[in-house]
Amino acid sequence: MPADQIDPSSVPDWPHPVVSVGADGIHVDGQPIVMPPGVDLASGDARQLALQAVASRYAELNRPIKVRAREADGTAWDLVLAPDGSVVPIGDSPVEFPGGKPTRKKKRGGPPRGQENDSGGPKDKKRGLVAVAVFAAVVLLLGVGVFALRSGDGGPVRPKRTPPTTPPAANLPVDPPPRYGARASWAIEAPRNDEEITGLPGDLVAMISDQKVLEVRDVHTGVMQWQQDLPGGANGKLHVTEIDGDPVLAVDGSGGLFYWELDDKEHRSKKLLYPETGDVDVSFVGKSPLLLLPNQTAGYFWKGKARIVDVPLGATAIAAQGAYLLAVDKAGRMWQLRDSDDVLPEPTNLPVPVKGAELLRAAVLSNGMFLTAWLNGGKHLVVLYEAPGGDERGRREMVDERLEKSSSIGPEESDPLLQATDDASVAAVGNMVVFPKLPVAYTIDDLEVMMMSQGRLYARVDGGYQELTPYHRAEVDARESVPLLVIDDVALLATDKLDRTLLYALHRSDGRSPSPSEDSEPEPNDSGTSSTPESTP
Repeated sequence: MPADQIDPSSVPDWPHPVVSVGADGIHVDGQPIVMPPGVDLASGDARQLALQAVASRYAELNRPIKVRAREADGTAWDLVLAPDGSVVPIGDSPVEFPGGKPTRKKKRGGPPRGQENDSGGPKDKKRGLVAVAVFAAVVLLLGVGVFALRSGDGGPVRPKRTPPTTPPAANLPVDPPPRYGARASWAIEAPRNDEEITGLPGDLVAMISDQKVLEVRDVHTGVMQWQQDLPGGANGKLHVTEIDGDPVLAVDGSGGLFYWELDDKEHRSKKLLYPETGDVDVSFVGKSPLLLLPNQTAGYFWKGKARIVDVPLGATAIAAQGAYLLAVDKAGRMWQLRDSDDVLPEPTNLPVPVKGAELLRAAVLSNGMFLTAWLNGGKHLVVLYEAPGGDERGRREMVDERLEKSSSIGPEESDPLLQATDDASVAAVGNMVVFPKLPVAYTIDDLEVMMMSQGRLYARVDGGYQELTPYHRAEVDARESVPLLVIDDVALLATDKLDRTLLYALHRSDGRSPSPSEDSEPEPNDSGTSSTPESTP
């Protein structure tokens, strides 16, 4: 859309770059634009370079932006710069004047608006604004759009569509995470909320900027892959989940769940409405979003709408499984519930690990595995199954009295006692960390998870912290940083630098991916759960 068809009030205040022209050249936000040898600042080529400097810097936004264009004498105009390179001024007078005051007096009187002036021509406001734009663009050498910029043959010069590029590299101002270098391959402004960033399949990272723009970047290069303005009301944590069997990027919001299908090349946002039942909590532990509703009810999404089911008394909904959800009780009985059920179906019995054991916690992970915690004679037993009702993969004892104090069995929003990554590469239940795919388990007294991502977990321990993977458990120097995420061995770390919070992409200091010895599968231990020596209690 050309700039003269854009309402300036609809353009966000950020970014607002300043383009200035002076005897020492053209600058964007104080940074000089390097001109090729022989380019005259008064030429159309110089104007085109100034335009490209602004347009290419903000091409990733793919929307109009505000620009402040400052003349050599200090006069400044606020303009709207459209993606096609056209401009329109905001208002009909400068926003800054040399010496802090206007150099031109406002003309008083004259014919009413829309009537003829002394020259016999109509005085139209739109035409007047175009004239102002021509004046601003010519004097400032901005040369943007079709108003003033001309090429050598007299035809209009259009800005070149510069493809997204890698953000600049940067030095980390704090100690990096273990085995990572302090030089980031790229760095950008970080979201204020750490929860508004997550990994996507294909070595991508998704984040919500402070300007409420959803950005998806290549984690290795930082190059923008696609972006969309966040729909109004979307304000939660980003998750990778499934809707009707399709992988999506989802975010909680006011009145519903917003999502983008990962296979949709147009990246259109969609919304599923929550049921009108009052407060709705959403659990993303599992294959699909589970709606936790009041009054012994729960819900799931199927075929474009929320389905509500009654949960048996004494039972808890633990997972949405496509066209149905699962509920279990402390005796180990499990129900498959559908909104189309006329009567409550008969339950099946879970394989109880020890006769008389009481189920304390249960979650179906996104890969279908079933993670449980049981109480038996004062001891806690964590058992991993292939699937609900399926074969046992391994078990391990632990002690965590916190599990007994909670009345809920299933996953809850922000539950510190039952957590899992969207890709099911690592989970935590009570004081135990489980890597389900191998499986490998560790126990940590009073486990406090700091970060878990792609088969890696950082836990706070005795004033310091530890790093855990399926292959090692290591104490970490308190000076070393904890990343927000690790995606394909790239650590993403947010920290402050010069009054800004930047997101740094760090690679291993040795430049290598995990070694073959790290990729080897651990041997099973005596408990039946695969384990490295470090994970043995």
